[in-house]
Amino acid sequence: MNETHPPIAIAFFMALFLAALAGLLYVLSPFLADLVLAFMFASLVGPLHQRLRAKWPKHPGLAAGLLTALVAVAVLVPLGFIGGSLSVQATAFYEDTLKGFSREQFDSLLFGEGWFARNARGAAETLGATWTPQVLDGWLSRAAGSVATFISAQVNAVVTNVLAAGLHFVLMLFIVFTMLLEGERLRRYAFATSPLPDDEEARLIGTFVAVARATFFGNGLGSLIQGVLGGLSMAVLGFTSWALWGAVMTVLAFLPLVGISLVTVPATVVLLAQGRYAAAAGFLAFNIAQGLFVENVVKTKLIGAQIQLPSLLIFLGIVGGLALFGVLGLVYGPLIVALFLTLSELYHQRYRQLLVGGASTPPTS
Repeated sequence: MNETHPPIAIAFFMALFLAALAGLLYVLSPFLADLVLAFMFASLVGPLHQRLRAKWPKHPGLAAGLLTALVAVAVLVPLGFIGGSLSVQATAFYEDTLKGFSREQFDSLLFGEGWFARNARGAAETLGATWTPQVLDGWLSRAAGSVATFISAQVNAVVTNVLAAGLHFVLMLFIVFTMLLEGERLRRYAFATSPLPDDEEARLIGTFVAVARATFFGNGLGSLIQGVLGGLSMAVLGFTSWALWGAVMTVLAFLPLVGISLVTVPATVVLLAQGRYAAAAGFLAFNIAQGLFVENVVKTKLIGAQIQLPSLLIFLGIVGGLALFGVLGLVYGPLIVALFLTLSELYHQRYRQLLVGGASTPPTS
């Protein structure tokens, strides 16, 4: 049944609808990261889900459940690997540090005639203090209380953050399961609700899927390169379990800014403690250089090549996304850039003539 509505009724309805949409977005804003990550993981396993649905047409929940479990394993196994490796290898790092390093050598490093001891004495004199074992012991004793308080606060914060991350992770898995199980129905509902033509909506969703996959695989290959190079550099310098630490660095390289430094900085300290100053400087310089190159050049080109975007825009999108959104900026930055360029193409192809008149022409690349 067709009904005609006066313009004021249409305007009032649209105001109510937009207000309700704004309220919904506000309510869902604490879960934005969960929704984006869930959509990304659901997009990555989407082709496999389609094959499983075709194989088990009467068991859609089984296919969605298996792939949700696969996502959980893909996230938890690397995290567990890092945690287990760090705890197991902590003793090995300690033994490497103390290997051939006696109390006399330690005192010589701090209070002898070497480079570190001379500069420490100079710094202490500048501050109006003396640099002796007794003074250092006093400083350490006074700092112990502050350090203990700081550590206690950090432990409490870590426990709180871990619990919150666990809850968000469970929620993300639930969203992944729902998207896989009800994805087609949700897509039809979104297409029916949006006023855009279906092909334009499909193009925007396709952009999101392409960015998600490009970000995942681009970061994955780039992180593998960092881990291999970092592990080989540790092997050259004679570190034990260098292959294991290379694998740990591969996983850590997914984290922006800190990344492999969580391994390379302690390893550099070990080399310094063993008196291998040139090796420490070369090791640190090499891994800083390869980390910056892979993060800012290799990963940018890998992501840009897969979604056909200029490397400069991808680089700026990643850097800007990290500055604004933290770790999730790895996805948000390229996604915002890609969505803007897709909308820009649609504007030039279809909307420019309607809005400003004249012939619609595609933008020049």
